[in-house]
Amino acid sequence: KAFRALFRSMQESMRSMWTSFLRRPIEGKLRTFGPFLPIFSFYFKLTSFIILFLMAYNRKQQEMSPSASPIKKKSKPPTTDDMVDKMANTVAHFEDILRTELTAMRNEFASHMSVVQSLCSKLDLLTGEMREQKKVVADHDRRVAALEQQVVDLQDRNRRSNLRLVGLPEGSEKDDPMGFVKRSLSTWLPSLAGKEIEVERAHRVYTRLSSDRAKPRVFIFKLLRYTDRELILRAARLHAPVKTSDGATTLNITILDKGCDTDGRITHIKTIVENRNIVFISVYAPCTPDPTFFSVLSTYLLKFSDFEIVLGADMNSVMSHTLDRSGPKESHSQAFCSDKLRLCVTSASLVDS
Repeated sequence: KAFRALFRSMQESMRSMWTSFLRRPIEGKLRTFGPFLPIFSFYFKLTSFIILFLMAYNRKQQEMSPSASPIKKKSKPPTTDDMVDKMANTVAHFEDILRTELTAMRNEFASHMSVVQSLCSKLDLLTGEMREQKKVVADHDRRVAALEQQVVDLQDRNRRSNLRLVGLPEGSEKDDPMGFVKRSLSTWLPSLAGKEIEVERAHRVYTRLSSDRAKPRVFIFKLLRYTDRELILRAARLHAPVKTSDGATTLNITILDKGCDTDGRITHIKTIVENRNIVFISVYAPCTPDPTFFSVLSTYLLKFSDFEIVLGADMNSVMSHTLDRSGPKESHSQAFCSDKLRLCVTSASLVDS
């Protein structure tokens, strides 16, 4: 209805304009085109109608569009549902990111685990081989220990028939030591007269002659049978002291006992030498200062109160730092060891020679 009213008003205005402005000037010309006037009028009305229709349609679209409104509408504040939806979308986005990262990490961890499993398998293989090698080495160690024991046993068996002559003057055997022993045994030990004793070899222990003729080298000889050795020892104890052809005598020594401490640093041999009880003690002290060792030594010496003590030792310490040592200042541990050593010597009535 509004469109029709608008169209009628425009038609009337155009008609009035035609009557007032255009009719009179061109009235003469229109008479010439009189037959065509209805056609022109129809096309003019149609064109005007189309133009007005398009203008009205465009205005209607502008009124219906929100952006065309000259007054901007205020934005509504977000509701709780909108905020929840937004948070849900954000959480979903982060979940997607985390899921992607976790998938990548899982794949990388799986690749590392495959490498670790291969290394573990190799380690198990090496451990098994090492276990087998340890068994082989242990078996070899047992065999070596058995062979060493056999060698020691062979050496002991080879030496069990040996005898030593101490104090035999140098040169007594001349160039025939074996013959000298065979001839002299019955002279030294009359109870062996008529015994057939076979000697395998005989010689002096050391090759270099001693400068002191009063201390001849030890003469050692090996017998063929162990029973002959025992026979000679029993005869020597029976005829002690034994005298050689030039009047020299040998010491009459009887070994009573021998032993050592738990660490093997102190060893002793209890003997009877010419009816005197003598204990021979060998001592090797620790290289580093150890005062407790001298306390152990003092206790060890108390066991031989009925014997005369002959002690040979490497104490790795001194009685007096001023008299027995030239060098840097004495440390506290060295001074303490020296005090313990002096106490040990005093308690056992030893003489430092």
